[in-house]
Amino acid sequence: EIKVLSNLKHSNIVQYFGSEIVEDRFYIYLEYVHPGSINKYVRDHCGALIESVIRNFTRHILSGLAYLHSKKTIHRYIHKLEVLYSNLNSKPLE
Repeated sequence: EIKVLSNLKHSNIVQYFGSEIVEDRFYIYLEYVHPGSINKYVRDHCGALIESVIRNFTRHILSGLAYLHSKKTIHRYIHKLEVLYSNLNSKPLE
């Protein structure tokens, strides 16, 4: 998985920065995405999402998936807890 992550570079894919083993622990360093998951966004908006927001999230998710597929990579599980979005650029990250 780390080999795959280290070769992915796309604005809608969380960036992998590296990993290391320290004593008996394995650490993976990934891009920090604030405020977090689409699940949190839905909760924060009481489940009321307007069509343009849904359309925007969907467009960026599909862009990330198209990139993965172009790299002969599939995403095994797309879930609201795994799809992230950032306030900085208002687009979800895979």
